[in-house]
Amino acid sequence: MSASGSELHDAMQHHYTSQGRQCGICGRRVLGSAWHLSRHVATRHTGASHVLALAKDETHEAADLELARQMMRSTPARLRHHGGVFAKGPLAGCRVAGLPRYFHNNGRLKECYTYLKSDKPDGRRTLRRKRHAPSHPNMSWMERDEGGSPLLPFTEIQANLWTPSKFDNWRGPFRIDAQKEDPSRVASGDKQCELCSGSFCDCITTRIRPGPCPRVVPSDNIGDGVQASQRYEAGDLMGEFVGELAPLDHYDDGYAAELHRYDLVSSGRGVAACTIHPRHYGNWSRKVNHACEPNACLESMKVSGRWRIMIKAVKDIKPGSWVEIDYGRSYWSQSPEPCRCGIERCYSRET
Repeated sequence: MSASGSELHDAMQHHYTSQGRQCGICGRRVLGSAWHLSRHVATRHTGASHVLALAKDETHEAADLELARQMMRSTPARLRHHGGVFAKGPLAGCRVAGLPRYFHNNGRLKECYTYLKSDKPDGRRTLRRKRHAPSHPNMSWMERDEGGSPLLPFTEIQANLWTPSKFDNWRGPFRIDAQKEDPSRVASGDKQCELCSGSFCDCITTRIRPGPCPRVVPSDNIGDGVQASQRYEAGDLMGEFVGELAPLDHYDDGYAAELHRYDLVSSGRGVAACTIHPRHYGNWSRKVNHACEPNACLESMKVSGRWRIMIKAVKDIKPGSWVEIDYGRSYWSQSPEPCRCGIERCYSRET
């Protein structure tokens, strides 16, 4: 490449780096259009085409957030990035290490952290959110309380929610400190995905069988259920079981499923790291019913940098067929209601 060509390349690279679209999750600038930013979010973070749920303060240390707020009111501004002794403001006379994660070289707050400027919600954004609130036409996505009303809201999500501040002293098994790290995150030195060999991938969106997802419909005698909207062959991944990540044994309402990891002990044995609770946040998978002879199963595996519970077909499933999994003997031994699948080898018929 000629000198002029190299200079032109460097100028273009600098332009895209400074003018690219900034990710609201990691703060990186993405080259290209809004579509490229959506692909970045899908392949690096949520597995969805856009951020469906983001608890802003949950993924940052509270002390760092408070320090960033104090830095915004302290000068000189450049010290916010590089660190040093502030002359004015709440940190006057204090030597503080810089926070390049939150501030540019000139001390300006990065665009993805503008919500730190004020605790008051943005009026225009709040109004827009009210105008475009989801309508919930499918009432089976919502639940009634014990009195039969009112309807309890349910939020559809496409990726698991990790909210450590909701649970006090959340400690997982072995070396997992769920207050500081997402218990579903694959360790950086390990293979990131069981479906491919790449360090970064979008298998969570590309390896699930394409086409319409299963739908929630009322069943005759067991409440709502899930029907296949297309044909699945044995071994196909039908989707991900998603919900709110929670400590083990925190929920006992029958909704939670244990997320097993196979990297915590040298023997490779599966160890329950946390539970996924989909009662208030989840997708269609929360309505999958039980069968003692199921046609699908829940399988914990590494996909796109996260330990996930995937719904996998164990038999060929025709369109319109019920999607059913095995809840296990322990579930029915504690349930006040019997299994109603009706087969000869039903758990409820065992003595």
